[in-house]
Amino acid sequence: MVVSEDQVNQVRMRLETQLESTRHDIQEIDDQVRTFGSDYGSADGADNHIGDDSDIVYEQEKLLTVREELTDRRTRIEHALKKMDNGTWGICEQCGQPIAPERLEALPFVALCITCQELMDRRGDGRR
Repeated sequence: MVVSEDQVNQVRMRLETQLESTRHDIQEIDDQVRTFGSDYGSADGADNHIGDDSDIVYEQEKLLTVREELTDRRTRIEHALKKMDNGTWGICEQCGQPIAPERLEALPFVALCITCQELMDRRGDGRR
């Protein structure tokens, strides 16, 4: 089943909102990471106990992990929007068949139909 233009426009609006929110979240994390050491003293050990330094490093690593996940999400949303622009959104990038509307509703930035995704998952390739 091919997705209607109205459905594409509705999902596009959702994706654009999610993209804006994701970009904002990435910027906030960047700001937090940049100021983290100054907010909690220097991480060079001069002002802090060694346990404090490890807490700072741990928190920075946590933030960077979340940032990586958000960056991946941003990339997938941008890819979905480009596919909408060129008329290929909703078509599986692996087999060329339409992606189920229910799947697109739940995960509008997916690139694979459920069958191809399951094959990729079994092979250990986590692409979505």
